[in-house]
Amino acid sequence: MTFKPEPWRYFVQHFEFPSISEISKRFKKNINYFFPNYFWVFITIFIFVFISNYRILIGLIIPFGLYYYFFKINKEKNIIFDAKKVLILNGLNLFNILLTSIFPNSLWIILFISFLIIIHAIFHSNSKIEIEKKKNK
Repeated sequence: MTFKPEPWRYFVQHFEFPSISEISKRFKKNINYFFPNYFWVFITIFIFVFISNYRILIGLIIPFGLYYYFFKINKEKNIIFDAKKVLILNGLNLFNILLTSIFPNSLWIILFISFLIIIHAIFHSNSKIEIEKKKNK
C-alpha cells in the first residue's frame, strides 16, 4: 500500500446505499483504498479544531512553554532537576490539562472524525471509480 492519496474527486463522488451483506466488504475495501485520504482528512480536521479552539491551543502551548523554559534554564545554569521539581512541573501541566479540558475535547474530536470516516467507508462505492479509471487509461 502506498501513501499517495487517491484523487480527491474519487474520494467525494459515488455514494450508494450498500446491502447488508456488502457493508463489511465495502468498508474494508474503502479503508484500504482511501487510507491516505482518510489520514489527511483526520489531520486537517484535528489541526483546524485545535487552532480554532483557543482553550485547547492555550492548553497545548503552556506545557510546551513550561518544559522549554525549564530545560533552557537547565542548559544555561546546569540546575539539576530533582523529583520534587519534576513533580511540580507535571502537576502544573495536569492542572492545565484539566483546566482547559484538552483530553475530553480531543476524545470527542477523534470519535467524531472516526465516525465520519466509517460512514464514508460504508457508503462510498468503488465500482464506478474502477470503471472510470479503466476509461481514462
